[in-house]
Amino acid sequence: MSTQDLSIVTVSWVAVALLALATALGGVTPAPAFSWGSLGMVQLAVLCLWIALSVPLLWLARVLAGRADPWPIRVAIQVAAIGAVVLIGVRMERALVLRIAPVPDLATIRALLPRLDARVLGAAMAVTLTQAARWLSLSRAREFHAAELEARLAKTKLQVLKMQLQPHFLFNTLNATAELVHTNPRAADLMITRLGQFLRLSLDHAGHQVVPLRQELDFIRAYVDIEQIRFGDRMSVTWSNAADTLDAAVPTLLWQPILENAIRHGRDPRSGEARIEVGARRDGGDLVLWVRDHGQGIPPGGPGRVSVGLRNTRERIERLYGAAAAFDLSNAPGGGALATFRLPYVPCSSPHTPLPLRTGEYPVSLL
Repeated sequence: MSTQDLSIVTVSWVAVALLALATALGGVTPAPAFSWGSLGMVQLAVLCLWIALSVPLLWLARVLAGRADPWPIRVAIQVAAIGAVVLIGVRMERALVLRIAPVPDLATIRALLPRLDARVLGAAMAVTLTQAARWLSLSRAREFHAAELEARLAKTKLQVLKMQLQPHFLFNTLNATAELVHTNPRAADLMITRLGQFLRLSLDHAGHQVVPLRQELDFIRAYVDIEQIRFGDRMSVTWSNAADTLDAAVPTLLWQPILENAIRHGRDPRSGEARIEVGARRDGGDLVLWVRDHGQGIPPGGPGRVSVGLRNTRERIERLYGAAAAFDLSNAPGGGALATFRLPYVPCSSPHTPLPLRTGEYPVSLL
């Protein structure tokens, strides 16, 4: 018998005893003379007896709860067991009272003890309340485990999306390095060095979904350094990050696929130069991030084939922030394309994975 069951059973039998005592004393005028010490001793012994007799009833209730029999059959078995235990208990109670109650107070004490119907009520209360408490505990445990599994599943999905970005980036970078090996070996060697630096930064925070913006900027600058080797003077990046945004939480590698897309498709059609602007600012309770290029912009009807990076970025934002965040890809005023993220502003001091994950407007708690 668990501590919870013992508490419920004890309270049930104490309640029955007090009810019987109040009923008996209230119906007799004047109140009979007896020793309260003797009554207390007998009540304590009888209470222990009925608590012990409740053990097989609780065991049977648990056994029946796990069986697949129709509920009327299980109820009938439990009721029959309660009846049998109460009948046995009443006989044992009489023998116990005869043994320990003082002879002068025997008749009075017997009259003040619960009767057969009260004992049936006590047994039924003990079984019903312990089963109700057990089912409530099981229900809470199932809810907790379901929430925990949901959080783990969401975390796993986010990790898979992040892992898809890294091989995609590595594939593109290694392809570019292979092209430079024969035409510009020194540039290829420098690109490999920069790639190693970028991967070291990534490994420092492996397994985390969220980093401070200042660390995300370190990643992105390492990536830009790699791309700068490929394009040289044909690529320039302007940084416009407000100081009050640097400690904001952002998903790791958030900007990399957007920058890659801007460098690939955002070159000026006349000069071939890729001019990129990267910025961050606060807007009330939101953090606004953007990447702008000065290329041809988005063609009428929207972009054609969506890259793996853009698709995964959208899905990561949705899973991390739900309706609290937005990602927009549109034509910028004056030409070119503009990618904008609007995320809830949450202070962040170190890389982490937001937990607990939960459904609703905020699928993930970022606090």
